[in-house]
Amino acid sequence: MSPIIAIAVCIWAGVIMTVHQRSCRDLVAEKDQELKALRYRLDELLSERPGRWHHAR
Repeated sequence: MSPIIAIAVCIWAGVIMTVHQRSCRDLVAEKDQELKALRYRLDELLSERPGRWHHAR
């Protein structure tokens, strides 16, 4: 394989990995926001109805 093709393949692989890493990071951030919203909602629900759930916390 000529050095130019090898360099091009390495650059292409780097671009693919960067894009993949970015999309994974975005997905993790999105899921983190959803989880925070669910936790907040759960806290609201638990504080609305005292009883056995209140004591379990």
